[in-house]
Amino acid sequence: MLCEQVNRCKHNREGNDIKKETAKENKETRKHLLECAGREFLEKGYMKASLRNICKEAGVTTGALYFFFKDKEDYYKTCMFLFTGMTVFLLISTIFPNGHHLRPRVMPRDNIFTAMVAWLYKTDTPTNLWPSIHVYNSLGAHFAICRSRHFANNRKVKTGSLILCVSIILATMLIKQHSVWDVATAFAMAVVMYMVVYSEDSILGLKRKRKRERRPQIG
Repeated sequence: MLCEQVNRCKHNREGNDIKKETAKENKETRKHLLECAGREFLEKGYMKASLRNICKEAGVTTGALYFFFKDKEDYYKTCMFLFTGMTVFLLISTIFPNGHHLRPRVMPRDNIFTAMVAWLYKTDTPTNLWPSIHVYNSLGAHFAICRSRHFANNRKVKTGSLILCVSIILATMLIKQHSVWDVATAFAMAVVMYMVVYSEDSILGLKRKRKRERRPQIG
């Protein structure tokens, strides 16, 4: 019995280690794919960009690419939204370095939660916070899910994405990482980029509708 329990614990521990390694590899693969896709789209443009070239540069199969992004158009729009926002953020941080002093000098309590916040304060300094890239990227990910036709009828995924997005935004303010101004400007930038990236759908839809209306009726 003792040997069986030991073997079972060992097996569970190995299974958890494998899951952690897989999650880490998936995260790194996703990041590498985004970087390769960004270079491909910048060099050749959307129409001439090739999924095969992206996969070749990233060192993955086409199937792996579709595992992360099932649609070329969704993939391109996600890259455009995120890359533009992060570029604007880096430019602002370079030209106008910023920060705040909202964090408490002494924690009001001593427990595991305050210890976690204190650890976060040490690893993430309150500098270059405007506009909040955490908020902007969270909104970008949520927009991508909501606008994707692959999740058009999946309310659970959309609801989960919304809850996660709101939780991240609230967390940035509640732990004094970002001010209301940081969050508000990130929202404003996200709205502008949403109109730039996703309004094309409605514009193209109107153009197609007008073309259909202009076609002569037969019979």
